Amino acid sequence: MFKEGWCAGHFQTMREMIVVWQVEVVRAALMLGGNKNPPTEDVNKIISTSPEMTCIPDQVNGSQMARILVKWLREHPERLHEHISILSGEAFKSAFPCHPPVPTKETGHRLN
Repeated sequence: MFKEGWCAGHFQTMREMIVVWQVEVVRAALMLGGNKNPPTEDVNKIISTSPEMTCIPDQVNGSQMARILVKWLREHPERLHEHISILSGEAFKSAFPCHPPVPTKETGHRLN
């Protein structure tokens, strides 16, 4: 029971930290551009074009987040010594990038 509560709290915290990161990236971009009150579409564009940004859809629940994290950890055992928040961030960024995938010319596959 305790472990389930810890995991649920961790995933909620990761969601919150991702939002904080988005706000900070937008704030920095606006300060560089000199625009303090941009339209919403400008803010969304900044978020969606940043390759380092993560956008977890609202419909993704804690169970799905846990499965994504476990899968990512199994695929990257060489990094298991790192802090869980760093690893979670990498897993969710990989699974939920904000920017749309771009097809390659050679394969037609989508890359993130």
